[in-house]
Amino acid sequence: MRRARRLSSAHFSPGFVQRESDVITPAEAALWKRGASNAGDHYLGCARTFALMGKALAEANLQMLPQPKSR
Repeated sequence: MRRARRLSSAHFSPGFVQRESDVITPAEAALWKRGASNAGDHYLGCARTFALMGKALAEANLQMLPQPKSR
């Protein structure tokens, strides 16, 4: 089994690194370093990613349900 590569800021464009610092607080960055998995197959351990995917899936499922008939 191959291990996931660790990515550093050198792998990203300067614009990405700047944007990341604009939207991620120092507290969030510290939490990420302390508790995130580095496994790429687990979305880097980011619970927010899974929450957003779950929300999108739920909303898509609601759109597929038959709509009630109007009287």
